[in-house]
Amino acid sequence: MSDTPTSLDRRNFLKTAMLAGAAAGWLETPANAGVLSSKGKSVMGLKAPPLEKVRVGIVGLGMRGSGAVGRHLLLEGVEIVALCDIRPDKVAAAQKRLTAKGRAPAKEFGATPEDYKRMCELENIDLIYNCTPWYLHTPISVFAMRAGKHAVTEVPAATSLEECWDLVNTAEKTQKHCMMLENCCYGENELLALNLCRLGMPGRVAPR
Repeated sequence: MSDTPTSLDRRNFLKTAMLAGAAAGWLETPANAGVLSSKGKSVMGLKAPPLEKVRVGIVGLGMRGSGAVGRHLLLEGVEIVALCDIRPDKVAAAQKRLTAKGRAPAKEFGATPEDYKRMCELENIDLIYNCTPWYLHTPISVFAMRAGKHAVTEVPAATSLEECWDLVNTAEKTQKHCMMLENCCYGENELLALNLCRLGMPGRVAPR
């Protein structure tokens, strides 16, 4: 996208800019002071060391999770090393897809609802792919980052403001990537808002 919007995009550009300004005004009002604040080193633009092979653990092997297994099998440089689900049949089905592609069987987890924690603590995992029910998205992503893993999660990444800041603060403390798997984040308006934030145009978040 060019720096100067075309005439066709001008209305959306101005609308987005005005909304950003309004949001900045809300954030810096006395009533909201202390509601939002960052506690660590920003992860905006975080670059992790390159990996020759990305070793993935997938938790939640239902509809979205089973689809994720299939997509990962199409990616070069990606290895599924662990599978986690409290339903043994889902784990078995995912294992079958791995072996059908000539891949080594993944380590299995799911004996208890919190067995994902043992998976996150494996030393040979680089990234946790989270396809669980909504209420588990933040807890699992936070635990994964604290265990030294990058985390990606299906939408929504969080269901409350507190959970949003838990993700931000954990990512900043651990310097691990935490990404919500939502492709509309890369639309024109969304990327415009991101670049406005990177330029500091919306203003500063109110300190505690």
